[in-house]
Amino acid sequence: MVQLTIETHSGHIFDVEVEDFDATVLNTKLNDETINSVEIGGLTRSRIDIKGVTPADIYNQEHK
Repeated sequence: MVQLTIETHSGHIFDVEVEDFDATVLNTKLNDETINSVEIGGLTRSRIDIKGVTPADIYNQEHK
C-alpha cells in the first residue's frame, strides 16, 4: 500500500491510500482533456482541480 497526499487548486489536501502508484499513468489521465474526473484511492475529484499527487512521505519531508 502507498500513502499519497493530494493537493487541489481549490485549497484542499487529502491523504489517501492506494494499492500501487504509477505516476506516469496518473499524469496521462490528468492531462487527458476527454476525462472529466479521476478516482485516486476512493477519492473522486475533477481532474482540473488536482494540483499535485505526491507520496505522503515525500510530501511530509517537503512541508516540515
